[in-house]
Amino acid sequence: MKWKINEIARLYDISSHTLRYYEEINLVVPHRGENNYRIYTEEHLQKLISSAILENSISL
Repeated sequence: MKWKINEIARLYDISSHTLRYYEEINLVVPHRGENNYRIYTEEHLQKLISSAILENSISL
């Protein structure tokens, strides 16, 4: 399955700006569609989940 940036933002309750920042720092770099939209895959979702788990464990 594939998702656009606004769908991922809603799914994970984070801003599109945050997702763009993750892309900027090469944490999660989505593919680009023919229309240049960011396209996220299952692999990207797993990276987001892993990052969230690490972030939460560090802040404990």
